[in-house]
Amino acid sequence: MHRLAVAILGEQSGASGTLQELVSQASNARLVFSTSQLPSRRDDATLRQLGELEPEVVLVAVNPDDADPGLSAIRLLRSSISGLVICAVGDLQQPHSVIRAIREGAIDFIDRNSHRSAVEAALANLAAEVLRSSRKQGKVITFLGCNGGSGATTLAVNTALALQELTGRVALIDLAAYSHAALHLNLQPSFGVSDALANLERMDKRMMEGYMVPGPGGLHLMGGVTYPMATELDTNELVSLFDLLATRYDYIVADCSGRVDKASREICYASATVFLAFQTSLVSMFTARRLRDYLVWEIGAERVQLLLNRYRKNALSDAELREGLKAEVQWKIPDGGDAVMESVERGSPIVLQKKNEVARAIRQLAGVLVHGDGPHRVEESSQSLVATT
Repeated sequence: MHRLAVAILGEQSGASGTLQELVSQASNARLVFSTSQLPSRRDDATLRQLGELEPEVVLVAVNPDDADPGLSAIRLLRSSISGLVICAVGDLQQPHSVIRAIREGAIDFIDRNSHRSAVEAALANLAAEVLRSSRKQGKVITFLGCNGGSGATTLAVNTALALQELTGRVALIDLAAYSHAALHLNLQPSFGVSDALANLERMDKRMMEGYMVPGPGGLHLMGGVTYPMATELDTNELVSLFDLLATRYDYIVADCSGRVDKASREICYASATVFLAFQTSLVSMFTARRLRDYLVWEIGAERVQLLLNRYRKNALSDAELREGLKAEVQWKIPDGGDAVMESVERGSPIVLQKKNEVARAIRQLAGVLVHGDGPHRVEESSQSLVATT
């Protein structure tokens, strides 16, 4: 479980102990900064420290005998640090101070005489507010492979790069069974998903960036688990990790190829779009139909898209595909032949080749994800790619 990073300004004692003690004892929070001083100017050292530490919540003490310094600090924090969740702590028997604190920018007001359980409940509410008020609420895009060699990892890697070109803030998370995304990018991560989950309780922006490896164009990769057979992912922790990633990135692309388990199911639930990558073999189409039927039942048809990879124009017709899948194919990515294989072997993703047909198709797919024009089928022609709704 992720524990909320909390800073305390204007430390005071109440009937149940000090604010620092109450937060330190809470099971859903961790104290990252505490001072008895309240900032009064924009050049105050406290503001610089908060900017460096980036706490998710700041508790500001409002003295019952002199509320003005605490209220002024709330106003200063609100105007100086965007996206900060602020909570006032004071005497609930002084409704005037409560109203003023909310007007100055506090999200909530906690009684300074609260016991630990009440503080934990208030922090839980603040955690929900942190997610709602985050500077970014990124979308999760998941790729599932419907058979071995379906190309789901290739599609995930290249789509992430195409999204990075368009938005500038994308994370690629390797949840695939064999963790090959790094090979596609010619990267060597020192840490991976299992390391991030092991340190989730104290995860902050700086630590999260430490688990990322920068890739082409500024793409961030979080590598897969080090020992696939020895590591079982905790689904609750995994969802919490993705919640945190969604506050930092515009798009989080999850490569779940080779996984059909609780972890991939939970990520699908959290996804804005799930791509089922399949080919025109009987086994692949059979799996695609079964996975689609289940996911449509669970998360809705609008979030599940069938993606025919390595499409050849003279293979199955649209009618034959529709009959075999009992559904429409939203995307067709042309067969790139040796060019795609060579790009994987070199660790140089195909989407970086501007004139390649597969690259153009994947960039078009990324463009639709960003601009929301609805799914297209990308078909192969002798001259160029033709997209039709």
